[in-house]
Amino acid sequence: MVKRLLRKFIDKEDPYPTVRLVESNGYASVFQVSNGVEDFRVSQFGNEKEQLNRFIDAVDSESVVWDVGANVGLYSIFAARAGKTVHAYEPEPSFADHLRRNAELNGQEVHIHELALSDEDGERTLYTDGIDGMSPSLAGKERGTVQINARRGDGLSDLQTPDILKIDVEGAEVDVLHGLENRLDDISTVFIEIHPEMIDDFDSKVGDAKNIMQAKGFELVWEVERDKQIHTIYQK
Repeated sequence: MVKRLLRKFIDKEDPYPTVRLVESNGYASVFQVSNGVEDFRVSQFGNEKEQLNRFIDAVDSESVVWDVGANVGLYSIFAARAGKTVHAYEPEPSFADHLRRNAELNGQEVHIHELALSDEDGERTLYTDGIDGMSPSLAGKERGTVQINARRGDGLSDLQTPDILKIDVEGAEVDVLHGLENRLDDISTVFIEIHPEMIDDFDSKVGDAKNIMQAKGFELVWEVERDKQIHTIYQK
């Protein structure tokens, strides 16, 4: 289904760049899109509008939000409208540039960190096709590469621990959780997008995220499988 929807936008005659107005849960935001793939991410919410709606519902005016794997900013921009403070983590330079542009376009303050969160600090290779390709990943693929910095979330001591955490990192979700182990005690809601077809590349299993979350006192309150991905919400 996603491939059919994506092809619809890639084949459109509508010239790029253009600006899209999108709405979710009573909030409206605008995004500049430069190609069909980016248009799909914004106009069709990457085929995950239900999760975005639930995410916005969880954010209130006092919420500190960490958006890990922020891409072009769909979640971050809406979180900035609804919440108090948003930290967006996007290591791929072209995606981070588009995220920054979209935040400025909406007049929203988003603290953008051009780094990946992981289980250890260091330089890593990120595999990417650029802004008109599919989402970048730390898993090795037949793609271009860029060197990026990775940090443990626990080590970012100058940043306030989030109330709400969203993770969408193309298979590296368990590594992100390990790197946030000491902060999970103080987080109330976690959105995790699990990628079964990629998680093995990180020596992890689909059930590892659930085990970590349950050990930290979280309850799985929502789970749906969509487009070979598993969308989950954990709360305390």
